[in-house]
Amino acid sequence: MTGMSARAVAESVRRAGHQALAADMFGDIDLLKIATWRRLLKTSDADSLASIALDLEAEAVVFTSGVENNPAVVDELKAAGVRVLAPESEAIRRARDPGELAWICDRYGIARPAGYSALCADKNYLVKPLRSGAGIGIRDWNGDPADIAADE
Repeated sequence: MTGMSARAVAESVRRAGHQALAADMFGDIDLLKIATWRRLLKTSDADSLASIALDLEAEAVVFTSGVENNPAVVDELKAAGVRVLAPESEAIRRARDPGELAWICDRYGIARPAGYSALCADKNYLVKPLRSGAGIGIRDWNGDPADIAADE
């Protein structure tokens, strides 16, 4: 597994009876106890991800946070001969597009806020940047719709 932080997925892999091989940016002590680990400098660096996966002789790669910020990484890993257990890059792109995601929710009857007008001023909301992971950049929303668009 690979991403900004792979510890949670590594624990699931280990509990399922498999050997966990992890590439992330932190190498937390609890991860090092349960997985073979390699440092990942950037989640968008497909060459490094492929090199690590091939070096560790991983059967397949699973993503954690951060990698989805660059859907082309999926295609680049596959081109390098790495088996990727993830949706196709186009599906990742569509799911990350707020307008496309709203359309999908509406089409399949999945409840969601209708838009900014549905947000109540007396409630607290958080803004998460579209290209982030591991909680980086999350902050309180100031109530202005432009404040959300500024992070897109």
